[in-house]
Amino acid sequence: MMGTRGYLALGVAGYLFFLLSTLPAGLAWSWLAIDPSVLVLGEMSGTPWSGTAGRVVVAHFETGPLHWRISPESLLRLAPRVDFSLDGPDGLHLQGAVVGEKELILNVRELSFVASLAGLTPLRMQLPVDLLGRLAFRIEHLAVNREGRIIAIDAGGRLEDLMIGVPWDKKLGGFTLEAELGVDGEVLIHIKDVDGVLRTALVLKIYPDGRYSLRGSLKGGKDMDDQMANLLRQWIGFERNKQFPVRIQGYL
Repeated sequence: MMGTRGYLALGVAGYLFFLLSTLPAGLAWSWLAIDPSVLVLGEMSGTPWSGTAGRVVVAHFETGPLHWRISPESLLRLAPRVDFSLDGPDGLHLQGAVVGEKELILNVRELSFVASLAGLTPLRMQLPVDLLGRLAFRIEHLAVNREGRIIAIDAGGRLEDLMIGVPWDKKLGGFTLEAELGVDGEVLIHIKDVDGVLRTALVLKIYPDGRYSLRGSLKGGKDMDDQMANLLRQWIGFERNKQFPVRIQGYL
């Protein structure tokens, strides 16, 4: 039978669990002291185990609400799993799970991302035209170690109904995106045309320090009309029957 000390320990453990389970999410978040230039969570409700943040700011990009839930079963396995969903303007929807594992600071599983390009304006490269369309991306697995380096990625997606907006309203078609890990920890995203008026052989390389480079070539597809060819020639010196080299770099 359990002695007095055993009952006392059980009672203390139960009381501590009660305190943790009812702790306001906002208070717990303030204890983490996350740099506000990296991430801001506001208008929080619920507890650390299940709650909502009505306002989310990531690198000056504001969205929300964010919903999260920590699986109690995962805590027993010492690999806590946080399931979350995030919604924002212009059809932005993000959902997935972050799983805690030894030696990792980020371990994402089954993350799906859907958004219109119009809603991603703060994150896009500076272009001389207004691009419209829909981005759908899925990450089966993404792992980041304690040094902040990506050590595993399994991801891919599509750019759908891509087009140049007003006043031209010209369709560019669709493109596939396939991600892989580079030899130095950078992420390589291969961009290939599916039904576009542009034939693409492009690789977007994203480095751990936030730099990016876009390399490859463009060529006119069979569905490119004269107006589109003339526009591209005026903007970037593109010639329909020749490969056009692409060399762009900068910081995200």
